[in-house]
Amino acid sequence: MTAQGRSFEPSPTAQIALGGSDIAVWDNINPGNTVNATITVEGLRFVPDTVDVTPGDRLVITLDNTADQVHDLVLATGQTTGRIAARAKGTLDAGIVAGPIEGWCSIAGHRAQGMVFHVT
Repeated sequence: MTAQGRSFEPSPTAQIALGGSDIAVWDNINPGNTVNATITVEGLRFVPDTVDVTPGDRLVITLDNTADQVHDLVLATGQTTGRIAARAKGTLDAGIVAGPIEGWCSIAGHRAQGMVFHVT
């Protein structure tokens, strides 16, 4: 596979099939840049709810839970912040991003109410 002119193969254990589409986080190449994103919570929304990452770059997310209740961020690739208390912060290292990734809050009912996140 190639991204920005670099050729590499995903680690077989890091590639996940989800809903018929392949989502890969590659952990066996030298990353390009590191994208550090801080996400806050407003009501039942992540702000921003989308982060753009160039394939081959590493993504590190800080979830700043500015809300008055517990939240978390779970990515379809398996990484999670764990539960973050109100007005606390947590960090998630998503690794090397190969393509779009979906995320959500796993607290009961929050995802259904629109608490979703996108890596594009």
